[in-house]
Amino acid sequence: MQIFKIIILSLAPAILLGQVKHDYIWINGTAGLVDPSVPGYERYGVNIFDFNGGELNITRKYQDTDFYLTNASMSDTAGNLLFFSNGCKVFQADGEVME
Repeated sequence: MQIFKIIILSLAPAILLGQVKHDYIWINGTAGLVDPSVPGYERYGVNIFDFNGGELNITRKYQDTDFYLTNASMSDTAGNLLFFSNGCKVFQADGEVME
C-alpha cells in the first residue's frame, strides 16, 4: 500500500502540469513565394493551428513578413495566444510588432 501511495504522489506533479496549455497554438507560414496560378494567393501569411476546444482548428491570416523556417509562439495557461515570432520580429497576438 505504501508503494502505491508513493507512486501516486510522484506522478501527481506530472499529471497537473499536463493541464497547462502553453503550446495549444502553433504558427507557421510562407516564405513570401508568389504562385500566380492560385487565385487569391497572398504573398505572405501565417497558418494558425489552434488545439483549444478539443479539436484542431486551422486558420490562415495575412502577415506582412516572412514566416518560413523560424517561428515561435507562446500562450497563457488557458491556451490564449500571447505573442509569436519569426526569429527577427516579435508580434503581439493581434499581429502588430511588439514595442
